[in-house]
Amino acid sequence: MCVKKKLIIAVVASLGLAVMVVPAYCLWDCMHLGPYVVRYNQRCAQLVKNRRLLGQTPDVVRAVLGQPTSVHTYEKPGNFTLNYAPYPFLPFAKFQAHFFDGKLGGTEMFDD
Repeated sequence: MCVKKKLIIAVVASLGLAVMVVPAYCLWDCMHLGPYVVRYNQRCAQLVKNRRLLGQTPDVVRAVLGQPTSVHTYEKPGNFTLNYAPYPFLPFAKFQAHFFDGKLGGTEMFDD
């Protein structure tokens, strides 16, 4: 087998392995509160604290934390939760910003 063919096979095999390993690591990181998940949640909590976001409107919170991964609404108008997932394709170990009457009332780290 020529060197070029071996190189192509090695690259394809490496990419195939990466396609399986990376999502598996992300899942492990979420399920076991691994290093990235912890840093992500702590960074969000620190931003809320440093920027004094408690009591602020959703627009202010979004300007600091970015667009949420998802939003959970409740029956009472103005009460909702912005979810920030460390890995947008996995809904685990989220940082949550809870709003009451349209103002940020509290946060929660590592929510599932």
